[in-house]
Amino acid sequence: MKIKSQLKGLIESIGSNVREHELIMLRKNDVNEIYQSEKSDFKTLEDKNIKQYIHLLNHFMNIKTIF
Repeated sequence: MKIKSQLKGLIESIGSNVREHELIMLRKNDVNEIYQSEKSDFKTLEDKNIKQYIHLLNHFMNIKTIF
């Protein structure tokens, strides 16, 4: 009787873990979709920032050579 009760608890625990795993995978997929949709926007922003920094560096280098 005790073993039967323990097995029942184990089966319920496994079922709960499977459901939790499925929910985690759904959340992971949602996060990945958001990441993929925003990745290109971030890359564009990063490229713009790099171009601005290069422009500023060139500007300062020109000022430096003048002085």
